[in-house]
Amino acid sequence: MMTRTPSMEALVQRALAALPEQAGALPESLKPHLQAVLSQQLSHLDCVSRETFDQQTQVLLKTRMKLEALEKQVAELEASLESSV
Repeated sequence: MMTRTPSMEALVQRALAALPEQAGALPESLKPHLQAVLSQQLSHLDCVSRETFDQQTQVLLKTRMKLEALEKQVAELEASLESSV
């Protein structure tokens, strides 16, 4: 199941809602600036989508399973070599 990330508009609304009520009309005048700042800061983050993250998690899990199988095989081969010496 892929979850959607909040849109920029939703992030701006959450940030504006966090401002104190005494700010009055200030939040609406800040909206374009807040959106610009959020966009700029988010663009600096090294983020991936949830779908990509889940895909990479599955790749990592499969790789780990293969590695464990290979480690077991190597251990068996080493034990076989030691017993034949």
